[in-house]
This record gives sequence, C-alpha cells and structure tokens, in this order.
Amino acid sequence: SRDPSFSPIDHNGEPWFAPVYGAITQVGIDTQYVTEQTLYKLEAIYRQGQLDLTLAKRNYAAVTLGLEHTLGGFMQGRGDLGLILEYNRDGMGRRSINSLQDDVVLGIRYSLNDVADTYLLATVALDRIYGSRLYKAELTRRLGESFKLSGELFVPTLNDDQEFIYGYRRDAVATTS
Repeated sequence: SRDPSFSPIDHNGEPWFAPVYGAITQVGIDTQYVTEQTLYKLEAIYRQGQLDLTLAKRNYAAVTLGLEHTLGGFMQGRGDLGLILEYNRDGMGRRSINSLQDDVVLGIRYSLNDVADTYLLATVALDRIYGSRLYKAELTRRLGESFKLSGELFVPTLNDDQEFIYGYRRDAVATTS
C-alpha cells in the first residue's frame, strides 16, 4: 500500500513511529463528468488488509465526491473563478491514518488565463469529527518555457489531541520553488 501505517519503535532510546507498508487488496473507481462550466468527480475505493491506528488489519471503503463550478470572465475580466466543494469519507473514522476521514473541503481557484498559466488555489478542509481545519494556498506561474515559479502555504488548526495528525498542530509550512 502507498498509505503507510505506523508502528511504534525505540530509536536510540526515544519513541518513534516507523512507516509500515503492508500488502493490501484494493478496488477503486475514479471518474469525472464535465459540463460547460462544472466538473463533477467521484473517487471511491474498497480496501482489504489496511492497518489502522491500532495496527489491526481492517477492510473499509473510502469516497471523495466533489465538484468545481467555473465562472468564466469573472468580474468582467480575463480570469476564471472556480468554486470547489468536496466531501471526503474514510470508513475507518477515528482509527484512520488519513486526515480527511470525514471532511468537507471548500476552495477557490482563480486563473488569469494568461500565457504564463498563472493561478491561485486556496482551500480549507473542515473536519467533521475533530473540528479541525487545514488551510492550503498555492500560487503558480510559468517563467518562460522551461521554468515554473510556485509558492505554497499550509496551515493546520488542530483542536483535538486524539487526532492522528495532532503532532503537526504547530507546523505551518511555506515553500517556494
């Protein structure tokens, strides 16, 4: 599996978690339906043998349903504004190693429709189990034919120490490339 489970280990006298990539069986579907202004998507899997947070093998289903509606020529300009709505559900719930186990994602994508393919993508994931929020923003622009300038910002607002990713509560990240 590409999704590791984590096993506690002793590393030089300190507790660590080592990734464990176990063998799984999985079936899935990834489909999109596109109209003139709206893209609808469905991603779904059924997985057997995935280790959960307690390191027990589990069978479960997960699904992402979403849409992106584009407002072309936004505000009488050249740019397009995309409105994003997604729902993510992981059947493991609180035992999942996935941070999007029961979350609604809201976002916008603003594209300038220029030669440099400049766009801004901003999202917030609203966790329905723990009340947490994951904020993400990405700004990208091509520089000529061979280079691209990107900046990303990720800010977690984590509320519950029972949440798998709670250890990252102070780890806001800004990157450029």
